[in-house]
Amino acid sequence: MDHAVVFENVALNDGANTITAKAGAVEDTITLNGVAEHNMDYTLPDLAEALKVGNWFDEIADESESEEIEVIEGHYSVEDPLNVLLANDECIRTVKGWLMKNGNLTVASMLTALRDMVGFMKIEQASTMMGGVTKKELAQLNRQLTKISK
Repeated sequence: MDHAVVFENVALNDGANTITAKAGAVEDTITLNGVAEHNMDYTLPDLAEALKVGNWFDEIADESESEEIEVIEGHYSVEDPLNVLLANDECIRTVKGWLMKNGNLTVASMLTALRDMVGFMKIEQASTMMGGVTKKELAQLNRQLTKISK
């Protein structure tokens, strides 16, 4: 969504509406169906809840997985301060994805601002301010971070 553009108050005619966007030699076309009444089947009731749903392509955490936080020399972990983690693009994507998966959309969107405010803290410390973060969830994030070399 970094490159999303929203056009508000664009009226669609009933039926098919073809829209073409052009930028130089590049163009894209979409056909939208205008309707008189909104179909509620296309409304996502709760974005935070929807983001908690796992993707079957993601690694699925086994119930028997340890809650132990392992620190591996030369790799990132939840033991690193936020300002260290958020200086690495892969760590930013990992932490942001973890926050969104756990329903912390507001925190995910404010990640870089948090770096400036509480960057000296470790994720484990900062997570207490978020509330509801379990040791198991932290261990899952740590397993992802330890895959990233410093």
